[in-house]
Amino acid sequence: MDSCFKTSDNKHLQCPPRMADGRHFTDYRSSYYINDLIRADNNISNSLQYRTFLQQNGNALMDRQRQIACNLNCCGPCPIGNKESFQDSTMLPEQYMFVTDGTRAKMVLNNPNGLGVGRQHYTYPQEQEACSQLPSAWPTNQKTNNCQAPLDRLNYLGDDHSQIQGLRQAIPGGGAMLDS
Repeated sequence: MDSCFKTSDNKHLQCPPRMADGRHFTDYRSSYYINDLIRADNNISNSLQYRTFLQQNGNALMDRQRQIACNLNCCGPCPIGNKESFQDSTMLPEQYMFVTDGTRAKMVLNNPNGLGVGRQHYTYPQEQEACSQLPSAWPTNQKTNNCQAPLDRLNYLGDDHSQIQGLRQAIPGGGAMLDS
């Protein structure tokens, strides 16, 4: 059974829409509500306990939110392989890393093609199989959006053949057309 209540991409119907504004990943609940949920779930009674909890479990909370966002929005198996996962950023890797174990620090070559110096505090075994723990395909419980007629499925605005039809001045009102 297909759903008309799930928005989808106009080319890949099993994927979420391509929106660069982050609305698919934004939680619109107030921060007070979210903080109260975290406090209630973890039996935290005062602000000192809450601050300590966030300092000790901040990465786990962020990973949990990433997993929830991926459960709702990822639309395929891990495409990159075991080297990178959905948790990796798009930033250029560091060339060198300051690696500390709590008592000593040393500078280690991280990536010869990288840029800058990063820090890795308190070394511990990294999870190399982040993608292997994911299901084989996403989404697991969302139906394809087939609300349009069969012939209308091919009528979409492509993004690869954009043509400039006229130049406008870069002012808030749009301005008059420029001669090209």
